[in-house]
Amino acid sequence: MRAALRDPSRSPWPDVPTACFDWRDSGTWDAALEGIDALILVRPPAIADVEATLNRFTSLAEERGCRKVSFLSVVGVDDKNWVPHRKIERHLRRSAMAWTFLRAGFFAQNLIDSYLPDIRKGEIRVPAGNGKVAWVDARDLGEAAARVLLDGIWEQRTPVLTGSESIGFEETCGILSQRLGKTVAYSPCTALGYLYHLRRRHRLPLIQCMVQTALHVGLRKGQAAQVRDDLRAILGRSPRALSDFVDDHLERFR
Repeated sequence: MRAALRDPSRSPWPDVPTACFDWRDSGTWDAALEGIDALILVRPPAIADVEATLNRFTSLAEERGCRKVSFLSVVGVDDKNWVPHRKIERHLRRSAMAWTFLRAGFFAQNLIDSYLPDIRKGEIRVPAGNGKVAWVDARDLGEAAARVLLDGIWEQRTPVLTGSESIGFEETCGILSQRLGKTVAYSPCTALGYLYHLRRRHRLPLIQCMVQTALHVGLRKGQAAQVRDDLRAILGRSPRALSDFVDDHLERFR
């Protein structure tokens, strides 16, 4: 087992061997792949050119003897030609490796990665309307990615991984308010309003703002509301509830 990180000194796993790795520096790839026969693949949001990075890397991994890959994809990728994950799935289907595409739902981690500055100000501002979300904890996804490599049951399959309940942003804010002891209100906004909000308050790159806006507008149509049992089947237990996630990260929210 080896964890590939840009800065191995910051590894959160002291007992796991590490390798210095950078998607944009192919000179770091060989060391990360040495002796590796299975791979968990995750696309960083900042990587838009997947042909020159993730696809090229997985081709090298196959040449170096990698036989299995567990790829963290997204729900609904078949209908989203503009999503980079679709290009990666197509590339892996053409390889000789055994693959599993974990089509993940909406991350609970978005609450601390994307919404945290707003939550600390007492609101969640997104263009999701009355859409509901089956929040899924990335910790459960990580465990699932490892399990499918070990048991082999899900090879050449595309399980859809969601939380076990679908809730709206009003209810989400209610959970946050209860756990934090202060009011967190849902402030639905327009797509243009959200795009401006991301650029002005969060100062994100324009392309990232556009993708994030499109994903949130899709929530209005129920694109993240579906609840599936695949994650429970892989883990052998119930996925973490949103309230559990909030409790585990109270200090971050405060």
